[in-house]
Amino acid sequence: MNKELENIIEACTDKQDRISPGWSERAMNKLRAFVIFNEEFITEEFRSWATSTGLEEPQNNKAYGHIMRTAESLGIIRKTDRYKPTGAKSHHRPMRVWVGIIR
Repeated sequence: MNKELENIIEACTDKQDRISPGWSERAMNKLRAFVIFNEEFITEEFRSWATSTGLEEPQNNKAYGHIMRTAESLGIIRKTDRYKPTGAKSHHRPMRVWVGIIR
């Protein structure tokens, strides 16, 4: 991922944390819970579950990109080389399949 895009994604998360203090921490806690029962998933599946269980939607869904990369660096998830088609919210583009490491 190029540095410019990384900065945009991080800025989206920072902005969401200013709008809703602690949002990224709550999102990370949701992800930790999600991977216990979902071995493989795409970000859209996690995002849908997280909001259905009470996490407020971020102003910009790019904020989830930062959550996923942080979780990867913490060893909570790892990316695969596979992609899965998505729904309308993600413009039907293929999204990376992630594997939960926490069990």
